[in-house]
Amino acid sequence: MSVPSRNVNRGGPSQSAAGGTEWPPSWNVQPHGISVGRYIDPAFMRLEYERLWSRVWQVAARLDEVPETGDYTTYEIGDQSVVIVRVDQSTIKAYHNVCPHRGTALAQGSGRFGSCRIICPFHGWRWDLAGNNQFVLERQEFRGGQLRDSDVALRAVQVAVFAGFVFINFDPNPQAFDEFIAPVRPFIEDLAIGDMHHYCSCRWGTR
Repeated sequence: MSVPSRNVNRGGPSQSAAGGTEWPPSWNVQPHGISVGRYIDPAFMRLEYERLWSRVWQVAARLDEVPETGDYTTYEIGDQSVVIVRVDQSTIKAYHNVCPHRGTALAQGSGRFGSCRIICPFHGWRWDLAGNNQFVLERQEFRGGQLRDSDVALRAVQVAVFAGFVFINFDPNPQAFDEFIAPVRPFIEDLAIGDMHHYCSCRWGTR
């Protein structure tokens, strides 16, 4: 993995005399483990967001979390938030969890969209579960009255469902999911994870 030093602030990789990129010692992989810097260095975290999490398939939910049409759950990583929605019994969609008008979050946590409508809590803009816009307050005030529904449709995120998991990918042209999952597919299928069910989420705290 080669990372240009200009993308990293203090504590990032330094530029060598030959023009290549050198890892800080605290990022090196050791013979029997990984250096602690990869876990605690903010510069390495920024690189993960930029070069990894913005491009790879990642587990965002279990299907059990959205069992019925209109059910949703949210997933957050870094500064990105996604809302995962069951559109119908055979369709799962994921959208950037943001209203295209003023950037308000469309959903928090998990729940159900009443009447199968996604409604922005700020100005009441509305979409169906497939992300199609149904209502814009004072529509005539936008684009000289020529605003189209497609202009303000929800921005979809790539989705794949496998073994009861909902995977998402922020890259508009990601690696094919079948290619991504191929190395571990037989192991996961042998564990029958797709037949397992989400039971509860436990949060521990102090009184």
